[in-house]
Amino acid sequence: TPVTTTTSSKTSLQTSTSTETTSSTIPCQPQCKWSKWYDVHSPTLHNKGDYETYHDIRAAGKAICRNPEKIQCRAEKYPHKSIEEIGQVVHCNVTYGLICRNEEQKGELHICLNYQIKVLCCDDYSHCQTTAVTSTAATETSTQISESTEITSFSSTTTSTPITTTSETTTFKPSTTIGTTTSIFTSEKTTPV
Repeated sequence: TPVTTTTSSKTSLQTSTSTETTSSTIPCQPQCKWSKWYDVHSPTLHNKGDYETYHDIRAAGKAICRNPEKIQCRAEKYPHKSIEEIGQVVHCNVTYGLICRNEEQKGELHICLNYQIKVLCCDDYSHCQTTAVTSTAATETSTQISESTEITSFSSTTTSTPITTTSETTTFKPSTTIGTTTSIFTSEKTTPV
């Protein structure tokens, strides 16, 4: 009895990878530095005093930072003395600069000395580079393998049973033999669970 067996195998592989990446920029701190001494205005008897304000410094075409951190003020003729030692009424303020009004001074002339200012600026980022730090937070890999096997078997049985017919012979009749073949076909399919 002949048996035919067919086996087929199918394998599939699925892989998925998930990566979470975060980027952040490391902040750069500005460098602070003192400016040069500014002196853009001089007091006379005909003007109202000495004005070394940030507005006046910029109006004179000088560069000065937008938000100074600190200020130093001094009299041009007495650079090593503090403002308090000079004895004049002088407003030295980090918010706006220096103002000395002639009308507020005591003495014979009622005139301000010529003053200078310098400021501490902390807006220099020229040393900073754009730096991005990238880090991989998590990597997850999952693999799924599926395999299926299909086995098919065929069994075939053929049975022949001859049928015999007897006939008489005469001189004028030809002889005739009739045969019949019976086939039985059985098919079976097995699928594993």
